[in-house]
Amino acid sequence: MHQLLETVRKLAEDNPTAVYEAPDEDGCYYTLGPCGNGDGCIIGQALLKDDSTLKEKLTAIDAEPLGAEHLFDEYLDMTLTKREIRWLAKVQESQDDHECWQTAVDIADEEVGGV
Repeated sequence: MHQLLETVRKLAEDNPTAVYEAPDEDGCYYTLGPCGNGDGCIIGQALLKDDSTLKEKLTAIDAEPLGAEHLFDEYLDMTLTKREIRWLAKVQESQDDHECWQTAVDIADEEVGGV
């Protein structure tokens, strides 16, 4: 399992009832909007916990919001399997549907399978 997925799981475990609310109606932001113990959505917080040098890149990406699949396929140089990317995308999608973080992880596990 890639470290990023472990970090997402840890954030959900530490903040199980956190519900991300974007600062405006444009959707999820990787670095904006307080949630849990930081700013940004669960994927953004996990990325920054694993690699703080991504802050500038994620802030630029926030100007043109994209889903997790496009983020990993086109913008970030990370070695993730297609299944891991689908799992991350499902966590983000569930979070964007106002599910709490632990529920978002549980939904991804159920729909994509534990990774």
